[in-house]
Amino acid sequence: MDFAKDRWKQISLYASSIGAWFSMLSFGREPIKNCLFVSPVLDMKELMSRMMEWAGVSQNQLEEQRLITTDFGQTLSWEYWKYVLEHPIRQWDFPTKILYGENDNLIDRCLVEQFTNKFGCNLTIAENCEHWFHTEYHLNIMRDWIRKEVDCKKVILKER
Repeated sequence: MDFAKDRWKQISLYASSIGAWFSMLSFGREPIKNCLFVSPVLDMKELMSRMMEWAGVSQNQLEEQRLITTDFGQTLSWEYWKYVLEHPIRQWDFPTKILYGENDNLIDRCLVEQFTNKFGCNLTIAENCEHWFHTEYHLNIMRDWIRKEVDCKKVILKER
């Protein structure tokens, strides 16, 4: 952020998935003009609770074992869980536009809708899309959304 503030008068933010949560924690007091979030993690406590449920792990087990590797490839951490509990997103005062896949299996739509209502965000639901925008179909939807939401005279989107 310091690098950007030293070089530009206006700063916008683009983040996806967990990057949105970390960005909100890190930049909540910075001078951000606009934000674009794709499949954002907006409530890390809820996501970690779901992962603990999927793995059949209680909070007490996590505290005792400190680190638990799951069958779905994630490692649950007691220290991380404590951090998440101590750092909820309570405020977000920036114009924010969110692209959310209707078939997202990580982030509940109701949580995204609650966040958008609470903080006055603009929500676009992408039909037939998942959490990860990775197929050519998904990427085209995301590119079209970005073009619509950003002044594309100033932005060049790489297409392969």
